[in-house]
Amino acid sequence: MATMHRVKGLDFDHVIIASMNKGTIPLEISEKSDEQQIENERLLKEKSLVFVAATRAKKSLLVSCYGERSTFLP
Repeated sequence: MATMHRVKGLDFDHVIIASMNKGTIPLEISEKSDEQQIENERLLKEKSLVFVAATRAKKSLLVSCYGERSTFLP
């Protein structure tokens, strides 16, 4: 078990990304930036983090959510 931050450069047969819920991924922060560019960069970093975690899977990827799902999920 590892966080999405720790899996860079590693490969796993199976990857589970749990709780891809709205407000969790991407993390809703109470102090949003007034500058749209800064907010867009923050969202891009979080999207990249999810991409890296998802692409660590060699055989299978399972993504779970409950309630309202993340805006990153189709």
